[in-house]
Amino acid sequence: MATLHLTVSEDVRARLLRLAREAGYASVKEYAEHLLHESAEEQVIDDELEALLVERLDDPRPGIELTSEFKQAFRDEMQRRRRRGGT
Repeated sequence: MATLHLTVSEDVRARLLRLAREAGYASVKEYAEHLLHESAEEQVIDDELEALLVERLDDPRPGIELTSEFKQAFRDEMQRRRRRGGT
């Protein structure tokens, strides 16, 4: 696992600490880790969704309606697969 060091002003640190506490985190470090992991995971899911949709362009089956329910089900499935170590 890699280590990341950030330098921020005291004002920014104080705001981050307030946000962390409001979100239920004990420290800025925990809060920042959560935000970074969440952001990276969302990008992977978006990339996978885009790949799926591009693949379906030439697919003769009926189209997929991209509803919020479909997107959430897709995210849930990708997270389950990731936890199992699959693709």
